[in-house]
Amino acid sequence: MLISIHDQTLRRVGFLSNENLHTPDFKNDKFHRYLAQGASTFDFTVNKRKNGVLQDYVKYLNEHAYFSFQYEGEDFLFDSVIVEEDDDEITFNCLTLNLEMRNEEVKKLENSTSHDIQWYFDKMGLINFAQIKLGKNEVSDYRRVIKYDSEDTKLSRLISVIQNFDAEFEFITKLKHDGTLDNITLNIYKKNDGGNVQGVGQNRNDVILIFEENVKGVSRKVDKSQIFNSLFVTGKNGLSWKNKAWSVKNAEGVEEFYKRAGESYAKAPLSAQMFPSQIQSTRGDIYTNKNKETEYTSVEAMWGYALSELRKNAYPLVEYEVLATSSVTVSDMGDGTPLHIGDTVRIQDMNFMDSNGDTGLFLSARVSELEISFTNPTQNKISFSNYVKLKSEVSDDLLDRMQSILEQNAPYRSEIRATHGIQFKNGTGSTDLSAHIFKGRNTVETIADSYSWFKDGVSMAETQTIRVTAASVPEKAVYSYEARINGAVVGGASVTITNVNDGRDGIGIKTTDITYSLSTRGTTAPTDGWTSSVPSLIKGKYLWTKTVWTYTDDSSERGYSVTYISKDGNNGEKGDAGEPGKVVQQSTEPTERFKSMLWQYTGDVPLKVTGITVQPNMTYVWNGSAWQIWFLNPANLQAVNAWITNAMIGNAAIDFAKIDSATIENLAAVNSVLGDVEAGSITNPFVIDAGDGHKYKGALTIGNSTISIHFETDENPANNSRLLLSPGNGVTLNVQDGEGGHSGASFNNNQLVITKGRDEYVLLNSKELKFSSDTKALNLPLSGVVSARVSYQRKNGVVYITGSGNWGNFPDNKSRTMGKLPEGFRPPATWGAGMNPQGGKRLMSVAIETNGDLKVTSDAAQNNVYAQFSMSYPVD
Repeated sequence: MLISIHDQTLRRVGFLSNENLHTPDFKNDKFHRYLAQGASTFDFTVNKRKNGVLQDYVKYLNEHAYFSFQYEGEDFLFDSVIVEEDDDEITFNCLTLNLEMRNEEVKKLENSTSHDIQWYFDKMGLINFAQIKLGKNEVSDYRRVIKYDSEDTKLSRLISVIQNFDAEFEFITKLKHDGTLDNITLNIYKKNDGGNVQGVGQNRNDVILIFEENVKGVSRKVDKSQIFNSLFVTGKNGLSWKNKAWSVKNAEGVEEFYKRAGESYAKAPLSAQMFPSQIQSTRGDIYTNKNKETEYTSVEAMWGYALSELRKNAYPLVEYEVLATSSVTVSDMGDGTPLHIGDTVRIQDMNFMDSNGDTGLFLSARVSELEISFTNPTQNKISFSNYVKLKSEVSDDLLDRMQSILEQNAPYRSEIRATHGIQFKNGTGSTDLSAHIFKGRNTVETIADSYSWFKDGVSMAETQTIRVTAASVPEKAVYSYEARINGAVVGGASVTITNVNDGRDGIGIKTTDITYSLSTRGTTAPTDGWTSSVPSLIKGKYLWTKTVWTYTDDSSERGYSVTYISKDGNNGEKGDAGEPGKVVQQSTEPTERFKSMLWQYTGDVPLKVTGITVQPNMTYVWNGSAWQIWFLNPANLQAVNAWITNAMIGNAAIDFAKIDSATIENLAAVNSVLGDVEAGSITNPFVIDAGDGHKYKGALTIGNSTISIHFETDENPANNSRLLLSPGNGVTLNVQDGEGGHSGASFNNNQLVITKGRDEYVLLNSKELKFSSDTKALNLPLSGVVSARVSYQRKNGVVYITGSGNWGNFPDNKSRTMGKLPEGFRPPATWGAGMNPQGGKRLMSVAIETNGDLKVTSDAAQNNVYAQFSMSYPVD
């Protein structure tokens, strides 16, 4: 982030940046945006010292300073309202808008006539004199009668007027290229109604915030202490509405509010049904009544008042609070853009249930505040308001998205099925064990990529179904499996097979009964709660599966499997590396093979096998239909965790590759045609001889959003250079000469800055060329003059000098020394210019020596000489 420093005239005098070595950095920053006030604050701290030395930039960091930056395409200009300083740091608390809007007061307003909003702005001078112009105005055709009985600040009065017009607003600041203020635009929108009118921001139907994905928690507070659903209203001087009738229906066409002719009360029947008074009269009255006396002079106005009161009080007051993760504040959301002030989003949390037994809380809410830290994004916060409870059938795409999320997070449950039970008798018989997994509560089986079977913990087969014979089980054996998808174990179960010798013949299975139960323990099976259908899964608990086999002799046996329902499956810690799998080593193609089987070819010559020609001493994997290269480690390629298919390495033609990280030492040696490539970070180290007697070593690094080149000389690492290209910071170059000197350049926001050392710089943009040595106009102390004045200024490597006034008395053709220019403003050689005297024919001249002496000469003796001059010359 590049922050401009401005003086009290908004002239840019410096920068703050944590990415540029030659600018002061900042810390403890918080950029806070508010919807209701249409304003922003910015707090931050700057260190005054570096290496114990007080820095020159401190002279710009004071109560006169303004600060500006651009964020998400918008300009922000801040005034330093509170400045706190000690020996080491300066802390600024800054606000947007100018002092006039915040501090200047407006008088009370007497008014009894209806006017539009522009009239109120003009009448009270709210924006005319504050460099604010009116942009969008969605309430231009509204008219209101407003009066004010007291004084208030312009900003408070402006907000009050806008709220009286049922509107909301935003301020848009636009800065010129030189950092000065161009204008502030006030946009006025119809107030958000929670339905068809959005107001400030956008209705982000593309964004759904979901509990445990990007929402940490949701809380709800329901207060029904104010409820009433029957209202008796009288007007001015006892005006009655008894003979009038009105009716209002809700969105479903059901009557929600009414007033019957001949009755005195307006009622809310749906509210009374949901929240009956409980103290019923003999007529079965379930309404809670209120009486109101008003000053309305018409029955229509009385009904409007009654309807408004019933809408507010017939139902409980519900407050929500949503705590979102810090990443929501600045991350690209939905269609790829971050959330802005006023945006409306959808929020879903399945940890709530209503009185009908429907699971899930569905809300719409607006972004009311944003807190952003550029130096510590973990401190980012987002606040919501305008909560509206939505029906669970809010939209098909929302339900589809929610269902997709639930399915992605649901764990797999595992089963083992046996064709002939799990007990052999008298050493005879066999049974087929098959592995099965199901996603969540889904009854349709999921087919895994691979299945691994184990007998008493020893690997035995890579297939979904195995056959177990009585001969292979002397007494008992534990058979278990692991199911894998995309290389990860997603499920598994175990069963104990027994072999009983009791002299009886083998028996068959009559029935198989499978039931399920949830438990907090994963080692002991539950004693109750078993159901024939899969229960709702709860994260952090264990899903137990019990299988009961009933045999033809009416005996029975049972087996259990258990699956843990992970709380944080998406963010689990990386596990330790597993034991290496077995690799078959032989010189002929294996005839017995299974998916993911590894084979190292030990022959001496290439051999054509199924799907490929294998090479000596290379390892191959069976993908189910053909052999593929499993590991390749030639001299010029090293790939860590890489999967490459359909590859002809000789021609570097790669159709598909997944590479988590790569180091390529000779990028120029790779000649290939690539399609869409996504990578984390690519680094290309290099060592070159530049022909100047030095060897340079460094690296080219391509990151997610940056490109950098860094190199140094081999004999002096302190002699180094770094070029960086990144969004937000543009292009920056830093050069260290190895002897403590450094220089650099940066191009960002249409501005080029070249630096040398700590204090020297050149700034170039479309408006100006500026040097660090530039000064404002200074006055030169003079002696021996009556009223003459000389001013001097250095700009863009040129000194400009002007002088005028009464220079006093002069002898005949002799020069007088009037003053002395300081170092840095002196010419490379004696520099002279003519002077324009007033009256007479005398000739005068001015000269500046290399030592800074300013001398004035007259060709004739004269007194009280008035003259003027100007000159300029280059300086180093």
